[in-house]
Amino acid sequence: MNEFAAPNIYDDDESLELIRQHIERKRSLGALSISRAAAKEGAELDWLSPREVWATLDDRRIPINGHYGPESPVATGIVADKELAKKLMMAEGISVPAGRRVTSVDDAIRVQQEIGRPAVIKPVNGAMGRGVTVNVSTPDEIRAGYLRALRCGSRVLVEQYVKGNSEYRAHATENECVGLFRRIIPSVTGDGISSVRTLVERKNDLRGHNPTTAAFRIKMDDVAESTIRRQNHTWESVPLRGEVVTMREVNGITSGGDSEECLDTAAAALKQTAVSAVRAIPGMTWGGVDILVEEETGIPYVLEANGDASINGSSFPVFGTPRDLGPRLWREIVEHSAPELRIEPVALPPLGDAYTIGSALDALSPDELSLQQYLMIILQMRGYRTTSFNEYVWAAETANGQPLWFSSVLSGADVARAIHPLRRPAALRQALQKNSLPRPYGRKVSSVEQLRTFRAKVGDAVALLPLKKGLGRGVSTLIGPRDEIPAGIFSKRSTWYALSYRPGLRFRVAASREKALTVMVPNGQQASSADIMRSVTQLAVRAVRALPQLRWGIVDIVDQSATDESSRRLDTVVEGITLNPVISASDRVVAGSMDDLIKLIVDGARSASQS
Repeated sequence: MNEFAAPNIYDDDESLELIRQHIERKRSLGALSISRAAAKEGAELDWLSPREVWATLDDRRIPINGHYGPESPVATGIVADKELAKKLMMAEGISVPAGRRVTSVDDAIRVQQEIGRPAVIKPVNGAMGRGVTVNVSTPDEIRAGYLRALRCGSRVLVEQYVKGNSEYRAHATENECVGLFRRIIPSVTGDGISSVRTLVERKNDLRGHNPTTAAFRIKMDDVAESTIRRQNHTWESVPLRGEVVTMREVNGITSGGDSEECLDTAAAALKQTAVSAVRAIPGMTWGGVDILVEEETGIPYVLEANGDASINGSSFPVFGTPRDLGPRLWREIVEHSAPELRIEPVALPPLGDAYTIGSALDALSPDELSLQQYLMIILQMRGYRTTSFNEYVWAAETANGQPLWFSSVLSGADVARAIHPLRRPAALRQALQKNSLPRPYGRKVSSVEQLRTFRAKVGDAVALLPLKKGLGRGVSTLIGPRDEIPAGIFSKRSTWYALSYRPGLRFRVAASREKALTVMVPNGQQASSADIMRSVTQLAVRAVRALPQLRWGIVDIVDQSATDESSRRLDTVVEGITLNPVISASDRVVAGSMDDLIKLIVDGARSASQS
């Protein structure tokens, strides 16, 4: 490519409308591109946030979230751990840079010496080039790179630096590479007149005319200054005409680089490497793969694989022919979706003999445990060997069996896009409201005065939840109707989600989209009638169905029919939906069976491993 070539201009009506919504409404270009394809196929769109939109076809609702495709939580959990993803790709014969995780500056220096070549230092769970230092070999450089990576995450990876002029982002399925653009390293080209500083400022002005580069200018920081110094330049020096001055050695649009779409001209081996990388990650059916072609050997090295991988570099490349990946990604999402269920939810009758959670566990099990811990213990008791790879990802296998992969309690059969509302109480309440399901009152509060007003309005205890949480219940503080509000509650977090915490009978119902599987209650809670159990279990199924493409969930329900409060309020409400709640060994199973829940989770992992 001629470095003096004019960049693409996106001034057609359709592109301008996408750019307008991206700039004015802050909507994700990925969600815009995918939803535009959905609308052209007749889907009705309902935007819930700048990243998330629900697309409704004749027989199904499909959540669109950013650049996500059909990735499962297992796949996203694995690729977020760069070291684990690298090991899985190495096992499939894919070339990846040598290196490992380090725990200190001295350890980082030692790994670089073991590699015997310049190194790349980056956070294990990093993204968008943050905290990455490239091509360093001296102890001082490694120390600075380690500390920079540490600021972006608690774990640091040191890898072999692969020298290459061509780094690519490929978008691939398990069978085909469908998009590929070359990343052009952040740089400026001299004209023999202008200083490096002026060239950067001029190029940053041009970057403002492309929707993918407008927000990512070339930074004139200490990293850039160190990089140009190694090329015998300062900010005020004047490069020769045609001389390329690199601003940083981290590729990527977000680092200030450019993109050139080149799927049609790329080597077959390069595209096949992307396909192989996606296939090597359990639960991944679509992904973005970053590949660097080594200068001396021509070997394509996979630097990392990504979920929620930006398609903008192909859809809106700075150079080359734009390739709109929105329609292809939409088709992949639809193919991996399921139709809505219209049948009446199957209710569960109460058990004649309730039993405790702990009765199925061994004597060494803790009194309180997460559902993930319960699942792991049950599988171990059934002869599976479990291995934890990081905080979320683990696998279970028998001596002769194929490993079953999990992320917390989710498997490759689950959809990452479907679980996002479960992490955000406000989004979950919005989904329940859209489906006319009974729910307690909730709102964001940012001060003691707002919290007092909220509590006075509901007249109940108040549960304070983080605005973003994990897959568990996430109640950080429970404040009674007359309790003092804890001092400093808003110093921990500036904003909480406050939820009315009503009195009544509490049920934790595991349900799929078809039926309720099991009902748990706190030990000592009174027995419930068949009518209450029917109401509770059918409501739980409807709650799971409220979230498009959610395969199952643990629904917290409170029933007030036996309290004095029932005369002025809804009898039964959905308090929340979780996936990995903390349960007590003394909690009682009063309907269904925990075995049915375990079977649903394990069958999902097994079907994913066989596909």
